[in-house]
Amino acid sequence: MSFTERFRQDAYDKFSGDLYEFCCKDADDDCKTVIVAVVDGDYLRRSFGDVHDIVPIADSVTKLIARCEVCGQKGFFTVRKTCDTRTQLIGRADVYTPVCLKHYINNQIVIRASN
Repeated sequence: MSFTERFRQDAYDKFSGDLYEFCCKDADDDCKTVIVAVVDGDYLRRSFGDVHDIVPIADSVTKLIARCEVCGQKGFFTVRKTCDTRTQLIGRADVYTPVCLKHYINNQIVIRASN
């Protein structure tokens, strides 16, 4: 079930616009505590959306770390298990898996070799 199917369209629209403005308005104008949980990078290790724009206005930032599905080390990166190359592809463990740097690099070598 997609986000827009689970929630109303206006809830989705709130987060698909300018994240910085949304956070500033709710925190500064409405005196709300804003908690943002997001993916900060895509499967190619590129910045994802405008999430890094809100770091300077944050009281604190906590980056959660997964475990590499291959070796159990800290998994800072994500491997996409499909051939789909769209930047935004919503999925779970059937589409993505957390990996350490070594296994991320190994996966990229395999992908390049198969192309």
